[in-house]
Amino acid sequence: MTLKEVEKQEILPLLDKMGVSLVELSQSNSRGKVTLHIVIYKRDGISIDDCTEVHRALAPRLEVAMAPADLYVEVSSPGLNRKFKSEREYRAFRGRAVKILVEDQSEWHRGIISDADDDSVTLDLPEGEKMKIAFNSIKKGKFDYERESRK
Repeated sequence: MTLKEVEKQEILPLLDKMGVSLVELSQSNSRGKVTLHIVIYKRDGISIDDCTEVHRALAPRLEVAMAPADLYVEVSSPGLNRKFKSEREYRAFRGRAVKILVEDQSEWHRGIISDADDDSVTLDLPEGEKMKIAFNSIKKGKFDYERESRK
């Protein structure tokens, strides 16, 4: 089974039932061992207990789905200084303060994610305006913890 199939058939349905969003799924192979890195998120935060619960629910299913691989599963939260890597993250982090650096610009755009689709993210700016930014123009995006701490 491919990683995409495992994601669609095993990981996403289970996480959805648990009220958790998948932020990132990646695979690495080393010395015959397959490691799945799973990053999860929910609006009220991810605790170590949440990671443990997700790991316990997913690991047995993934071992069967990915047999005969020697599988190791890592589950973690996005972390404070995470740089966004995919459109999925912008959708998962709706309502959160972010800063986005656009190609060919030197100023960060700061705002609250109000919407995200397959092509772009929409920010509610501090001035009360909205800004739509195409994903293909984003150089870097991450949480704006200065603004988050003022909520």
